Amino acid sequence: MFRYVALLRAINVGGRFVKKAALRTPFEQMGLQKVQTYIQSGNVLFRSPEADKAALEAQIEARLAESLGFTVDTMIRREDEMRELVGKRPFPPETIPDDATLYISFLKTEPSDERCQKLLALSNEMDEFHIDGTHLFWLYRRHLGKSKFTNGKVERLLKMPAT
Repeated sequence: MFRYVALLRAINVGGRFVKKAALRTPFEQMGLQKVQTYIQSGNVLFRSPEADKAALEAQIEARLAESLGFTVDTMIRREDEMRELVGKRPFPPETIPDDATLYISFLKTEPSDERCQKLLALSNEMDEFHIDGTHLFWLYRRHLGKSKFTNGKVERLLKMPAT
């Protein structure tokens, strides 16, 4: 049995509000176990014997579209992957200002080398990027509000959903 988190893009933002119970129900109907939602974030924890993440993502997306009436890009990660992410340090600690923020964006698939290079070429004194498989580490060296980048811009550059 695997422990997973489903990261649902754009849930409870932009007018797409879903109550926690309504979000849990499709997962439970699929036979997934120990389903929990995390506040109103669109993150859902669950257990499943399914090892094929891509198949599980597709099943969840189909069930959510049927249940909610709109498409929800879904990125799932196993517990061990999330724990591993916590320990990653793609930027040398001595180069990070005290007021910096590290953001991890979860990508739907691994971006092509060409797309990665386009994004990495835009790193500057305020925003620095590092791509590790299906994870984008985004270091804001100053206040987030001063960045010229948004998640939407990153999605357009990489040509894929991210959350």
